[in-house]
Amino acid sequence: MKMHGSMLGAETPIIYFEPDSIKAIHAVRALREQGILCYVTMDAGPNVKVLCRLSEAGKIKEMLREYFSEEQLLISGPGQGIRPLTAQEAAEYNWQL
Repeated sequence: MKMHGSMLGAETPIIYFEPDSIKAIHAVRALREQGILCYVTMDAGPNVKVLCRLSEAGKIKEMLREYFSEEQLLISGPGQGIRPLTAQEAAEYNWQL
């Protein structure tokens, strides 16, 4: 949120928030007030990410369906982590290994 504050304070402010961004922030705060451990973050864009335990993600998604459509909600877990490209992948993107 500090990054967004800086953007709003810039000469010619940059506003990434959309109405649904603010709605999501308030929805997550409401869930936390109910004792559900979830937190919100945003990158440089309007998309809100809800951070929670993967084991709680389904329950939280169902609760957020009160505010958002199924198409707006996506559960994602951690990726496989960093790894070197294979020669085939490098060739596909025309990158030098």
